Parts: sequence; structure tokens; C-alpha cells
Amino acid sequence: MQKLVTSGLLAFLLMGCNGGLLKQDDGLGEGDSGMTGSDGGIVLMDGNTGDTNTAPDTGGSDTGGLDTGGPDTTPPPPTDAGGTDTAAPDTNPPPCTPSCTGRACGDDGCGGSCGVCGPGETCSGAGMCTGGGTGSAMCGTGPRGASPGNIASNLTLMDCDGNAVELDSLCGRRVSYVYTFAEWCPNCRTFVRDQIEREHSRFAAMGELETWIVITAASGGRAVDTATCNRIIAEYGIDTPGVRVLIDPTGQTNSVLGMRTNTADMVMKRGNEIEINGPWAWITVEGGLQRAFAATTP
Repeated sequence: MQKLVTSGLLAFLLMGCNGGLLKQDDGLGEGDSGMTGSDGGIVLMDGNTGDTNTAPDTGGSDTGGLDTGGPDTTPPPPTDAGGTDTAAPDTNPPPCTPSCTGRACGDDGCGGSCGVCGPGETCSGAGMCTGGGTGSAMCGTGPRGASPGNIASNLTLMDCDGNAVELDSLCGRRVSYVYTFAEWCPNCRTFVRDQIEREHSRFAAMGELETWIVITAASGGRAVDTATCNRIIAEYGIDTPGVRVLIDPTGQTNSVLGMRTNTADMVMKRGNEIEINGPWAWITVEGGLQRAFAATTP
């Protein structure tokens, strides 16, 4: 039996070697003739022909190339080279503000004058005219008193630094004006704030004039002292050359000259001869100033 099987198989193989049988896979198409081996034997093929694109990948390399743009011609921003500032210096100095507060004479700090002392008087370092006083040759020889035509009785006041100031120190002035100021008085405040410096400047244009604002009372029951004096100057901005602020802590303007505490005026011409002395009324003061200038020479 074994011999019979072996013989049959051998016969089958011999037939294939002689090109007798070509077996095609059902997957081949009708026109596909298949392929034969070099020995003419059977080549079994399936129907999947696979990828028939056998050309190599010709994508090649990137041809973008190098950036062929020209060089950047934009100049860099300038750098601070340092060095020195060659700008010309400011040759316009700040404006100078004259300061004559509490001064009757001497330099105003800006090359001008705070006033000129009369004949026989000298200007002290504190800006005070000295050399007058009771019995001074600068004061008139007529009777002393408080009425027009009299030589004003002397009295002693005080400046904002606590220095004594005599009324006789005005004897050498061509014209003098004394005004009593009570801080609690509305009319006094208005006149000092709005008018007295302006009127002084107007009449000072006619010739030598010194104006005294004499504080006789402070508001709120406060003492009439140097603190009050300086406060009034600051609050009212009193800085006109020839206008002085003084205090009368002992009430001598009233007791010696009969001037009431608030809003009283006295105008004197050279030698301290009284032109007017009475309650304040500007029309009266204006007339007294005009007459005093008319009656005296520079």
C-alpha cells in the first residue's frame, strides 16, 4: 500500500515538470496570465497586485535657498554722547521784592529806599530815624498840645520788635499822618486793608510823607503786644515804604493827644505842627494832607 501512494505522488510531480498544469489563483483577473518560474513550474499568485507605483520619491530637497536680501541700511538710533551742557546761563535774575516793614529809612533790600530822615536825624541799623526827641531843634518852638496849630505833645509808642518810638521822631518829616487802629472795629479793618497804603502812595508822590498805623486794641481780648503787631502786618500784607505799624500798649495816643481808640486821625507838618486831629473822615484827612504839603517846602 505504501508503495502505491509513493508511486502516485511521484507521477504527479513528474507531470508538473513537463509543463502540463498551470494552476491559477481564483484571485487573478481574467486577462492575467500569471508568471512562470524559470523552470517552467507553477507560480501561485494572489489577486492583490499591491502598489504598482515603483517610481522613487522625487520630492527632492528644499530649494528655498538662503535669504538673499541686501544689508539693513537703517542707521541705529543716536546714543547720548554725554558731554557738557552748552546752553547759555539764565541772565534774568528773579524779581526783587522791597522790604520796608518796620523801617522808616534805609535800604529796602532792592537798591531802593524805605524813606529819608529829616535834617539833623540819622538812620539807625534798624531803619529808624534818630536825633529827634523832646527839645530837639527839629521840632517846632510853639506851645505843645493836641490842637491844630500846636506842636504835638511827645509820647512813646513801640515797634513790632519792642523798641521805643517817640512821636518827636517825626519832627523832621515834611508831612506825617497818624491813624489809630482798633482790630475789633470793622471800619478800621476795611480802611487798613483796602485804602491806607494806596492813599499814602498817592500823597507820597507829592513829597516826603510818613504814615503810622498805631494799634490801640486787639480783637478777642488779646493784649496789644509785639505778637499782635507782627500778626497785623502779616494778615493785612502791609509792606509799603513809609508806612509803619506801631503799638500803643499804654493808651498814650488817647491820654496825651486825645485821639480816640478807633479811627482817629492826626496830620502834622514839619516840626510836628498839628494840621488836623479828630475822628476819622477821609475827606478831612485828604484836605489836611493837601494843606500840609502846600504849606511846606521839600
